[in-house]
Amino acid sequence: MADKTGTLWENIHTRASLNHGFASHMAHLFYRDLLGVKSYSLQKKQIFIEFYDTDIESCSGNILLGDEQFYLHWKKGGDLLLYSYTAPPGYQIQIQNNSSLTLQKDDGLLSEANRAE
Repeated sequence: MADKTGTLWENIHTRASLNHGFASHMAHLFYRDLLGVKSYSLQKKQIFIEFYDTDIESCSGNILLGDEQFYLHWKKGGDLLLYSYTAPPGYQIQIQNNSSLTLQKDDGLLSEANRAE
């Protein structure tokens, strides 16, 4: 099947849907374990962020929330973990710091991240 369709699939023919979630698991891990977005709820308008120690120096990403989006950017600076985000109106953001760094919000990071893109 992989030779015919370029993907892994449980079926023996190419007529089945090839929209399989197997490969999307890595994207979920990147958002959760590197960016820090542990979970979110569109219905409750909640976003849970959890920071851990990683070997990377900075990370940024956005998550689509219906027609809106959540954007998070963080970077290490000495013994600080500097972060900033933009969220749609009405969303509650809960942050837990499980890293060895001191967490500090820095809204200037958003403009810095935008200049880098």
